[in-house]
Amino acid sequence: MLAFKVFNVTDTGLVHDQTIELDPASSKSISKTKELLELHKSKKSYVYPQQVEGVEFLLKPKPRGRTRLSDDIIVFIHKQFIEAGQSPIQLLYKVYQEFELRLTTQLLQSILAQEKYTEVEGIDELRKQALARIPKKTGRKKKITDEMKEEWYRMHEEQGMSGNKISKIYNVSSVSVNTALRERNGYRSKPEPVAILVSKPE
Repeated sequence: MLAFKVFNVTDTGLVHDQTIELDPASSKSISKTKELLELHKSKKSYVYPQQVEGVEFLLKPKPRGRTRLSDDIIVFIHKQFIEAGQSPIQLLYKVYQEFELRLTTQLLQSILAQEKYTEVEGIDELRKQALARIPKKTGRKKKITDEMKEEWYRMHEEQGMSGNKISKIYNVSSVSVNTALRERNGYRSKPEPVAILVSKPE
């Protein structure tokens, strides 16, 4: 946690106004970080860091492009995708609901494909499951493995997911998923036709 004392600049000197505490690695500090940096740029205020890390935080160059996502957002995305079975489209809305942050589909897919933010720790198992659920970036048809079929069956049995919902999560056809589920559960054989004998009236 970093602490910064904020002073108002007056004609007679500096007057202490407030102390701002924030954790740069937490998404909960996003609004405080924006406020602090605005005050730091303002000529009407003076921001005094209480730690050396705070000095580095104020002086480090602003990254180009999109602001870096905090670790807890990355963890949230993986947990929602794997544990809650959220589709990528649902995830975009969930992230906005939780953090008031709008992500692009491309960024979200690159996170789940483990192309970005791979340094975030503590979610190795979720990463493996995420990779298994998303399609490979090739022009070829996605190969359906035995491991995927086992996961589909688990999602169907334990989470009550339909074949259609599972197919959207894995980005495969619902026919492929339903066929795999039927193979596991066994095909229902059609009943043999029953001959009905009708006796002629005497």
